[in-house]
Amino acid sequence: LLDCVESILTIVAGLGGKSPFLSPFNKREEALSAHKTFMLKSSATSSTKESNQKKSTSKSSGKEYDYDSVHYSDHLAVLQAYNKFNHILETKGYNAAYDYCVQYYLSYNVLMDMRDLRDNYRDHLIRAGFIAVNNDDGPHSKMDNIEIMDSR
Repeated sequence: LLDCVESILTIVAGLGGKSPFLSPFNKREEALSAHKTFMLKSSATSSTKESNQKKSTSKSSGKEYDYDSVHYSDHLAVLQAYNKFNHILETKGYNAAYDYCVQYYLSYNVLMDMRDLRDNYRDHLIRAGFIAVNNDDGPHSKMDNIEIMDSR
C-alpha cells in the first residue's frame, strides 16, 4: 500500500470528528500563523500565475493574507500536526504534548481522540486481514511517504 497505511489512518481519523486546529477569537492571526507551520506546499501548483493567487481576508482584523500562489491540503496539515503531536507524546510525555498543543493552537482532546480512532481503525484492518502485524515495528516497518500521498 505504498507504505502509507499509518498516514491514511491518521487522515481518516481526522475526518471522523472536529478539527484539531483551534482559532480563538482574540488570537486568530496568531493561530493562523502557527497553523501554517503544518501546511505542505503542493508541487502541482508551483507554476501558478500571480492572477490565481489564493487570498483570504481575516474577518477580525480586515487584513488580507496571500498564500503565495500555493494550494494547501487541510488533510496533510492535520497529518503533520498529528505526527508531531504523537512523536512528542511518545518521546516526552503528556505534559510536553499538551504544551505543544497550546503553542500551536491545537486541541489536545481532539488529537487524543484521533489517536484512539487510528488504533481502532488499525485493529479492524488487522482483523479483516488487510494489513499484517509486523512484530518489529508494529503494523508497518517503513516510515510513511507523504510525497507519494501528495502526488497527483
